[in-house]
Order: sequence, then structure tokens, then C-alpha cells
Amino acid sequence: MPPLAPQAGDVEKEEQAAQFTAAPPVGPAAHIYTYSGSGQYARALGTCTPSPSCSAFSSPLVAFVTDASGNPRSGVVVTFAGTGSGADATLSSATATTNAAGLASVTATANGTAGGYAATATAAGVAGESASFSLVN
Repeated sequence: MPPLAPQAGDVEKEEQAAQFTAAPPVGPAAHIYTYSGSGQYARALGTCTPSPSCSAFSSPLVAFVTDASGNPRSGVVVTFAGTGSGADATLSSATATTNAAGLASVTATANGTAGGYAATATAAGVAGESASFSLVN
């Protein structure tokens, strides 16, 4: 029996294959960047020795960690540090862990000494790089 000829109103079916692109694999932590929080000013209120009378910086210090391809890395421990003397800040924590967006943050409160300085952040597994936060008390 010969195949039937198409009739008016027949719909031709076209097969389409779904195509998916796999997300690139995320590699180990390779870079750390200053994301936000640099360039802030807070009042140094004399000898406030980190207490409520010291002035907190208005925004947290936020570092961004990526793999070598620029993909955000979650679960990376980031270590934050001040200068340790002179104009400095007391940090809410010495370490923070990156979230799904690759961000880790701490808050900072000025000590009682006026002056400019840089707080830094380093990431586990990232050699030779640090994020720097310019702060002024």
C-alpha cells in the first residue's frame, strides 16, 4: 500500500533534540579580590578601646574568591587582618567562609587612633594574593 498523501490540515512533525550545556567545573580557589568596603572613614574617638564608643565603619569588608576561570568559590575560608598597631580596626571575626556567590565578609570598628591604614584578606589555597581595604579612622 502506498503512503498516504498529506491532506489539508495535516501537521508535519519535526523532531528537535534538546541541547544542554553543562556548567563548567569549578576548580580550586585561585584568586581573591576586594569586592566592597574599601575607602571608608570612621571617627576615632580617643581611647575608646573597642567598645560602643568606638565608631563602626558603615559597610562590611567583603572579599570575593574565584577559581582560575573566574567562577565564584563557596566554602573557602578567608582570613581578615588589620595592622596590629597604630590606626587599626577591630574585626567582628578573624575568618569568614565564602557563600555560594564567593563572598566573605566581616564588620570593622575603628580603634582610638586616628590615621589611614589597610586591612587585608587572604584565602585558603590562594598563594601570593590578598585583598586590601583602605580605611581611615
